[in-house]
Amino acid sequence: MQEVLEKLEQEVKSAKRAGRLARGMLEEGLDAGAEAKDLHAKFSALVGALTHLSQALENHYASLEDDTELEKVLILLKRLRAKINTPLASLEQVSTAKEVLDSLASLEKSVFDLEGVLMALKEHPALSAPTTTKATPKMAKKYCPQSKEELKKLVADESVHLGEIDISQITDLSFVFSHTTGGGGVRRRRSRTLHPPKL
Repeated sequence: MQEVLEKLEQEVKSAKRAGRLARGMLEEGLDAGAEAKDLHAKFSALVGALTHLSQALENHYASLEDDTELEKVLILLKRLRAKINTPLASLEQVSTAKEVLDSLASLEKSVFDLEGVLMALKEHPALSAPTTTKATPKMAKKYCPQSKEELKKLVADESVHLGEIDISQITDLSFVFSHTTGGGGVRRRRSRTLHPPKL
């Protein structure tokens, strides 16, 4: 998620830079068509990065418990994308410097709004902390060992079903099945693979 945010921030900087350059050129009366084409390319890249972020956030949001703050951010991003697309489309049809400057003013306002949303998004706890996935009663884990030793004891206990063990707190799973206590039960379990949950 961090990479997607950084990519969008780079595109925001690039679009702002292009806007400043175009404004200077247009105010001097230089070729409006060429400036409109350059602006269109830069802001199209921004819309592409914004779309990519929206998709990544929607996927992230789907893995969380209801998060109304993140939901609001998703709605704001969709609105901003629509606000950017309208003047962006008009850049394809402009013929005067004034028309390009009018479109640019709308685009710059949307970019300013986008920067505010990005700042709020960076501070959102669901994006800075590890996520907790939605748990249904069927997925709830019965055992939550806090150490490798506790996990080894649970694995050795034949009455414990391995699927009931939450191993999310264990960072080192090496040799969990290699202990010699437990006799035949351990050997039977050796063939099973214990995978950490995907985050």
